[in-house]
Amino acid sequence: METSWAQDSAPATEPAADLAVIELEPALAAPESPEQVEAGTAAIAEVVVTAQRRSQNLQETPVAVTALGSQELEERNVQSTQDLMQVAPSLQVSTAAGPNGGAAVFFLRGMGQQRSGNGTEPAVGVYVDGVYYPSLQGAIFNMLDIQQVEVLRGPQGTLFGRNTIGGAIRYTSRAPEFDNGGYVQATAGSYDRRDLTGVINLAYDDLAALRLTGGRLHRDGFVRQQDGGEDAGGQDNELIRAQLLVTPMDALKIELMGQRNRSELDGLAYSQPGPIEPRPNTIPWYYNLTALGGFTNPPYDDRFASTCDHCQAGTNVREFADTQSSAAQIGVTWSGLESVEVKSLSAWQRVGSRYALDLDGSPAPVYSASAHTRDEIYSQEFQFSGKALDERLDWVSGLYAARQSFDMLPGTSQLLLGRISDDPDPVERRTHTLAGFVDATYELFEHAQVLGGYRISQDDKEATLRDSGNGELLDHERRKFTSNTGRVGLQYRWTDRIMSYATVSTGFKAGGFNVNVSGPLIFTPGLRRSELGSYKPENVTSYEIGARTEFFGGAIRINPTVFYAQWRDVQVQSVNVNASTLEVYVDNAASAHSQGLELEMQAAVSRQLVFFANGALLRMRYDSVGDASGITKDSRFMRAPKLTYTVGGRYQNSVANWFHYVFSANWNWQDDQASNATDDTSLSLPAYGLLSLRAEVKSINDVLECALFVTNALDETYYVGGTDYTGSAGTRRFDLGRPREAGISLRYNF
Repeated sequence: METSWAQDSAPATEPAADLAVIELEPALAAPESPEQVEAGTAAIAEVVVTAQRRSQNLQETPVAVTALGSQELEERNVQSTQDLMQVAPSLQVSTAAGPNGGAAVFFLRGMGQQRSGNGTEPAVGVYVDGVYYPSLQGAIFNMLDIQQVEVLRGPQGTLFGRNTIGGAIRYTSRAPEFDNGGYVQATAGSYDRRDLTGVINLAYDDLAALRLTGGRLHRDGFVRQQDGGEDAGGQDNELIRAQLLVTPMDALKIELMGQRNRSELDGLAYSQPGPIEPRPNTIPWYYNLTALGGFTNPPYDDRFASTCDHCQAGTNVREFADTQSSAAQIGVTWSGLESVEVKSLSAWQRVGSRYALDLDGSPAPVYSASAHTRDEIYSQEFQFSGKALDERLDWVSGLYAARQSFDMLPGTSQLLLGRISDDPDPVERRTHTLAGFVDATYELFEHAQVLGGYRISQDDKEATLRDSGNGELLDHERRKFTSNTGRVGLQYRWTDRIMSYATVSTGFKAGGFNVNVSGPLIFTPGLRRSELGSYKPENVTSYEIGARTEFFGGAIRINPTVFYAQWRDVQVQSVNVNASTLEVYVDNAASAHSQGLELEMQAAVSRQLVFFANGALLRMRYDSVGDASGITKDSRFMRAPKLTYTVGGRYQNSVANWFHYVFSANWNWQDDQASNATDDTSLSLPAYGLLSLRAEVKSINDVLECALFVTNALDETYYVGGTDYTGSAGTRRFDLGRPREAGISLRYNF
C-alpha cells in the first residue's frame, strides 16, 4: 500500500474508468475530530485505485496492489521500471545482457518470462494507459510525466484483455487538463547524465485539452573496457507524446494519444569473471584449436576475464540494443445510460528492436550474433461497467480482440570463429486473441460482499519457419489454446478501519512453439536441422487471504496478504550454446507450488514525519518435474528470492512563507536468488541492499523546484541477472546494476 503526497495538483477532469488514480490529497489527511487536532495527530491520506476497474479506496479493495503517485515515485528515486522492484513487494525487474540483450524481464511472486523471442506469453502483463504492451524489448520505461503506477499481484484475467497469470504493471500517463500550463525540467548527474523534459498543456474552455510531452535522457556507460574501448552501459532515450481530450457533452469523452519512443543501450553491462575454461564440443574450444595451430588470434582463456567488478575485456563486435516503439490509441467513453458506462479502446503498437551481442565477451572473434525483430499488435476492447440491484451489485465486463505478430527480420546473423555463418532461418509468429470477461461484487448484507469473475478466451497461434536462402517453407504449425478461468471470494468489513478478504482465482498462460534451428556444424558443412516443436499451456490456481487495517485514527496502516499457488505444466525456459549455434527452447514441468507473505505498512508519526515499510517472504518448489530437462525437484526457481523488504521515511516542512522542503530515504534488500530456470545455466546472484536519498525544495507558489538525489548511495556492486555458460561457452556472465549516482534536478512550472 502506497500513498501519493502533497505536491501534485488534482486534474480538473474525472479519471477514465480503467485508469488507476491516486487521490491527490494533502500529504496527511485532515484530522477527523477536535480530539485529534488537540492530540496533534493526523491520518494517512486516502488512496483511490481502480484495480478492479472501478474507483475504490485502497483499504476497501480485495486485491494485492501497490500504487505510487508521481510525487512518491520521485521521492523514492524511481526513475524507470527497473527501480519499481525497490518499492513494490514480490516484484523482480531486470535487463538482460544475454541472448535477448536490452530486454526487460518481469517476475511477480516468482512467475515471469525469461525471453520474448521464443513465443512464450508474459506472466506479468504491462499496460500503458490501459493498453497491453506487447514486447519485453524496450519495456524499461522512464517515469516521464506519469500520473501513477500500479503493481497488481496474482492472476488478473477477469479484469484485463490479456491473460495475466502472475500479475500486472499498469502505467497511467498524466492526462490533459482543462487549464493552461506545463513545466520544463533539467537533470544533471553522474556519468555525464543530461536529461531535459518538458510538458505543455493547452485548454479550450471545458471542451478540449491538448497535452504535449517530450524528453531526451542521456547517461554514459559505467563498465570499463579493458582494451580501451568506450565504457559499456550507456543509455539514450527519446520520447514524444501527444494527448487530446475532447468532451463535446457531459456524457461523452473522447481521448486520443500518439506516442513515439526510442531507447538505445550502448554496450551491455555485465561482468565476466574467470576462470574461462572452454570445453570440448563448444565454439570456444574449437576456436582454441585453430588459434593455437599457428593463427595470429590469441586463444580464448583467462586473459579475457574481467579484472574488476565493473570491467569487461572488450568485444570485437560492439554490443548494443536499440528499440523504437510507436503507439496510437483512441478511447471513447459514454456515460449517458442510467447506471451503465460504456468505453471503447482501440489501439495499435509497433516495437522494432535491433541488438548485437558478443557471447564470448572478448576481442577474440569466437561467437557473436545480431538480431532485428518487429513486434506489432492491433487491439480492440469494449468495456461495460455499472451498478444494479439497488446498487448492491457493482460490475464490470469486457470484450477483447487482438492480432499480434512477431517477425525475425533481415539483419539477423551469427558469426562463428571469425566468419559469418548461414543466417538463421526467419521465423514468423502470429497470435489472434478473442476474450470475454466479467467481474462483480455483490453486497450480501451490510459489511459483507461476495466477489466473482469469469473469463473465456482463445489464443489462435501459428509459427512459420522458412529457409533463409530461398524462402522455402520448412515448417508450419498452428494450434488453438482455449481457457476458462475465474475467481470467487468473500470480503468482510469488521469495523470502519478493518477489512479482510479471501479469494480463489485461476490463471492460464497459453502454450506455443519451440523453434530450434541448428546451422552448419563446425566439422559438417552444409548439414542443417530445422524443426518446430510445441509446449503445453501453464495453469495456476491461487489462494489469497488479505487484510486492510488502520489504527490510531488512521495514523498507522498495516496491510498483510498471504497466498498459496498451485501450478500445472510449468513452462521452463532453457538457453544453450553449443558447437553449432545458440538454442532456446521451452519444456513443461509437471507441477509446482508457491506460498508467501506480503506486508505493507505506513505510520504517520506527525504531520511532518512518515515512515513506510514493505516486505515479502516467498517459497517455491517443484512437486514433479515430468519430462522437463535441466531441472530436478530441488531446483531453484529463477528470480524468486526468499526475502525482500524496503524501509524508509520522509520528512516535510515549510520555512515561513519562503519554501517547502522534503527529505526522503529508503533502503531496499534483495535476498540471494537464481538467475535462470535450468540448473546448468543458472547463477546464484548474491544478496544486496541499496540505499536511496533525496532532498527537495519548492517555492511556496510551486513555481520553482530543486532536488538533490543519490541512488545506490553505498556504491554496492550487485547483479540483476546472469547466465552460466561454463558448459557451453566456458564463461559466467553477471548482469550489472548501476553503481552510485548523484544528481541535481531543476524544474520550472508555468
